[in-house]
Amino acid sequence: MSELRLEIPLIPPSGNLYKTYRIVFPRNGAKAFVQWHLTPEAEAFYAAVEMIAGGRHISGRSLEMTYIVFLPKRGGADTDNYSKCIWDSLKHARVIEDDRYIDDGHCHRRRDPLNPRTVIIVKSAQEQLL
Repeated sequence: MSELRLEIPLIPPSGNLYKTYRIVFPRNGAKAFVQWHLTPEAEAFYAAVEMIAGGRHISGRSLEMTYIVFLPKRGGADTDNYSKCIWDSLKHARVIEDDRYIDDGHCHRRRDPLNPRTVIIVKSAQEQLL
């Protein structure tokens, strides 16, 4: 089993604040449509993951992912609401091929007022428990 550990010095945006949209009205009179895009906070998190990963990746079609979000104070999003941004950032940084291969996900939230961060551990499991 191979493992990759990343420590990101940012808190990911919640799934509720991860993307935003704008309505596009084409000049040619075509039907208006919604265009989704990342928020500035999500873009910053993506960039940090890509930089810290430094081209490293985990191969496999069966992955286990654990993350621990260390918040600076009480509160914050529901623990599982961080997963969308984290998983998508791993795919964007090419740490993993696709987040659909994450078979096991574990999420944790802790407090660390002096060092808020996100620790991500990705494992490629060669054997699965039944």
